[in-house]
Amino acid sequence: MIKSQFFLTCGNSSVVEHDLAKVGVASSNLVSRSIFFLLTITTLLTANITDTIAEAVLVEFEAKYPCLDANLPKVKPASPLPRDFKEYKFLMIDLKPSQLRKRKGIFKVIFKTKDREKILHYRFEIDGTIDVFKAKHKLYNDKIISKNDYEKVKQKIDKLPSKIIACNMPKKLMSKNYISAGSILTMNKFKYKKDVLRGTHIRAFIRDGMLVLEIEATVLQDGDIGEVVKIKTNKGKIFHAKLISKYKAIILE
Repeated sequence: MIKSQFFLTCGNSSVVEHDLAKVGVASSNLVSRSIFFLLTITTLLTANITDTIAEAVLVEFEAKYPCLDANLPKVKPASPLPRDFKEYKFLMIDLKPSQLRKRKGIFKVIFKTKDREKILHYRFEIDGTIDVFKAKHKLYNDKIISKNDYEKVKQKIDKLPSKIIACNMPKKLMSKNYISAGSILTMNKFKYKKDVLRGTHIRAFIRDGMLVLEIEATVLQDGDIGEVVKIKTNKGKIFHAKLISKYKAIILE
């Protein structure tokens, strides 16, 4: 009987050990599934934030260049993300104006954490084109720019010059100096043409008691209507006068 009980006990022990092994495998599988689930959720959260950041970058470029033709930029962290990144909430990006002239760059992303704001650095890469303008022929100093002087061309966003003229050509431009044919036009090569240019012959009016006298004069400096400029009468006298039209001014006493 004792021997019989011994084998019975051993048999039960084997069953228990087998059951415990099954429980261990199940627990291991459960832990593995939990880890996989957490990794999946973290990956999805990171992907969503990445898309949000990419869209914010695209908005900045579109604000600078309304004629931009580009897909969603590629963005990625410049360094490994913090362990608690899933707790971060996206606030805004800080993209410098100089970075809007490049295809690649590093920028700041501002997040909100539990107790403060946190700045992380991201990299962006954008592949797109904008409309710019190229001189069709040589442009000399003080040339008033017309539609016959330039043409619109597509330019990739990559090392764009500062003050580039993009999307729309401003009106009333004059060249400040010589511009070679084929040059990409930038605002630092131009000045705005005033309503009345230096050397324009005008009629100037001056009050003399109850009378208003009309005098032939020449404008000595460029000016817009409403501005005060220097004029020189046909008799060689110089006055300050307020422009009231392209060819009329009132002499200020």
